[in-house]
Amino acid sequence: MQPPVRPVRVAPDTYLVDAMLFDTPGALSAYVLDADRPVLVDAGTADRTDRLLGALDALTIDPADIEAILVSHVHLDHAGGAGELARRCENATVYVHERGYDYVTDAANLDYLRASVDEVTGMDDPYGVPEVVPEDRTVAVSGGETLDLGDHTLRLVDAPGHAPHHYAVFDETTRALFTIDSTGTHVDGRLYPSTPPPFDLDANLATCDRLRDLDPSVNLYGHFGPGGDDPVSELDAYAALLPEWVELVGDLAAERGEDVGAIVDALDERWRSPTTERDVAGVLANR
Repeated sequence: MQPPVRPVRVAPDTYLVDAMLFDTPGALSAYVLDADRPVLVDAGTADRTDRLLGALDALTIDPADIEAILVSHVHLDHAGGAGELARRCENATVYVHERGYDYVTDAANLDYLRASVDEVTGMDDPYGVPEVVPEDRTVAVSGGETLDLGDHTLRLVDAPGHAPHHYAVFDETTRALFTIDSTGTHVDGRLYPSTPPPFDLDANLATCDRLRDLDPSVNLYGHFGPGGDDPVSELDAYAALLPEWVELVGDLAAERGEDVGAIVDALDERWRSPTTERDVAGVLANR
């Protein structure tokens, strides 16, 4: 049985929603910004849209009042629920990076994305079956855009590296920064690399620099929740961690060949996360 939806305040007017990836608490987060014109940041999986809709109910926000659904990137743990949420939040505009736009608005491309997830996970539709997002309600963005929500102003920031179709969301009013997956995974106070194919080290380091310059008040991750009390140092730490991770995987590949399983077996606990195999594969593909 799933726990009840209890949005947690993580910044002024900003609430964390546990999106219950694989029915696991603390594995995937989405966010509600309860502004004059409210928004959802990320859409979660197609099979757990009830979590976000439940959060709106708990916050007494009418889905019809949602101004925007901000899809940070089109990996289906973050974008899978966008189609249904757009249907349920009938007046919302969906914002997707221009490099990922076709994967959520075109049925054939969305089917290709689903098939790639099935292949990687070895499961059939592990995130549920996503609905296509209507083109006439979707805006392609590239970074630099701003959204006026009345009492909050959001800036969209191009944030490639983890994925080429990733953007971050910076609340200029509170300086909360929705980094989502662009600066890694943050679990129990520890940072882990998040480097799936087609991971790009140079692009990710440039993203860390770009986000650092915003001087955020808090980093809000997709896996999972808010970071620590020194968000700028946290971004610096991730920029230092990434090259170390890439070098380590490269050294192990030189010793053991490009065998993902053998490399994962050689890693100590510092590097182990639920996505370690995928993240090793991303580094190997970028060599």
